[in-house]
Amino acid sequence: AAAGDVVVVAQRGNDTLGVVDAQSGRLLDAVWVGDEPSNVVVSPDNTTAYVALATEGRVAVVDLKTRAVTARWSGPADPLGLALSPDGKQLAVAAHRSGYTDRFPWGTDPKDEERDIALLDTATGEVSRWFIDVGTTIRSLAFSADGKRLYTALTRNDIRANLGNVDEKSFEHLVVAFDPATGGEVAQADLSRQQSSGGYAVALHGMAVTPSALWVVAEASDALIALDPSTLAELRRFVAPGRPRAVLADAAAVSGADPGAGAVWVHGGQDLAVHRFAAAAASGAKPAASGTLGADPRPPEVAAGQRYFTGAGRQYAQNWACNTCHTDGLTDTLTWNAGPFASRLVTRPFFWLEGTWPLGWQGYLSSIRNYAFTVNTNVGIRPTTDEAERLGAYLSSLMPAPAANGRTARDGGLSDAAKEGKALYEGKAKCAGCHALPLTTNRARIGASITEGPSDVPSLVGSYRQGVWLKHGEARTLKAGVDAAAKWSNVTLSEGELDALTRYVAELTARDFFVLTSTPRDQA
Repeated sequence: AAAGDVVVVAQRGNDTLGVVDAQSGRLLDAVWVGDEPSNVVVSPDNTTAYVALATEGRVAVVDLKTRAVTARWSGPADPLGLALSPDGKQLAVAAHRSGYTDRFPWGTDPKDEERDIALLDTATGEVSRWFIDVGTTIRSLAFSADGKRLYTALTRNDIRANLGNVDEKSFEHLVVAFDPATGGEVAQADLSRQQSSGGYAVALHGMAVTPSALWVVAEASDALIALDPSTLAELRRFVAPGRPRAVLADAAAVSGADPGAGAVWVHGGQDLAVHRFAAAAASGAKPAASGTLGADPRPPEVAAGQRYFTGAGRQYAQNWACNTCHTDGLTDTLTWNAGPFASRLVTRPFFWLEGTWPLGWQGYLSSIRNYAFTVNTNVGIRPTTDEAERLGAYLSSLMPAPAANGRTARDGGLSDAAKEGKALYEGKAKCAGCHALPLTTNRARIGASITEGPSDVPSLVGSYRQGVWLKHGEARTLKAGVDAAAKWSNVTLSEGELDALTRYVAELTARDFFVLTSTPRDQA
């Protein structure tokens, strides 16, 4: 986000807000803000940055003059989307992997738990309004220029629909407009299915608002789409390569003084590319200019595997991608009937798969290579050998959480409460019998698990990031999941012991050295 003569950047991997000189591109400062900053917006007067903290359910408030955190406000779980009203008085914060209350056939949770978007008063930090049950995966927010509409780019799911039929609404990729004053929905459009649609538009991300159009990018479809800001009907569509997640309208396009002036800029993140489109370009026009920002430092097969993982499927799966459910290597928290067995289970996270086999809730696959060949049926693809090998390379590259989080010491060391919990983990609570350290799994497959049916023993490293816990998602907090495991093991814990044990599990990060691949690559 621009802030006068500096640009501020959420640096998720090292828990900081970077302050960059806009002219030289030099990093001036890195302000520690909390665990996994996922997004940032700046106040209209360029004095304050608001930073979403993904694993803490909070927003850090940073004074850009002193470069210090002045407050931490509570918000929805797993915040990502941020938008400031034009007058700077309201901050909208959206849960990313919001999920929903239907865990068919395992029950239904109270709908008022689905607090998807919070509207915060920037003078007090208090929530003035909650938007309930908005969507299952919310990726972006934007206010209209007059502040009377709050646009959201999101996915809604119906887990009861038939995944084998693309016409059913298992996945709806929507832009929805709300009235922030009342919380009411005033317009919505399924960008794949509405009458004016130019085709599938999968995994909507960033938005930009101009007087004549609402612009949104679809990552899995490599598309930039212009919508009517009132009706949300599709006006124009462009090819925007590189799996785009961000779009920005320049000052001339935002002002609208000259309808033919201005440009819209799209960041194709996986290609490290930027594309400029004339704001008045006709549908199908190519970018007016494109440029690259550098070379991808990863092995080529890993980069190709990520493009495959984040791209839309084929045949009956043209309206979703692997990444739609296994969101950025995590989980969408929903109970899908997917995979080789007829059962409804929470989507498993895809990180640190190497070395923690067997894979899948039922432990039916012995390696990432087998996984890469098998899971493609869920996206309608019978992969070539090269496609599967590249997908496997990408899955092997997905790392567990960084050493430090919002609960550990800053260097990743255990807190005192977690040290107490570690003693319980290895002793009274009997956790280490199955979740043996340091892998936190004995890599076994057990016939009867905490929830019905057989299960592998998953690694617990980074499990605090998941959003729901246990195979059916019945644990809506990490503490509830730890409690269920202790009771299954016939262990009685005091409330204080349960808190300490939960704290230790919440601090299971990649503080130890882990090998991320067991197959040497050429020249590696």
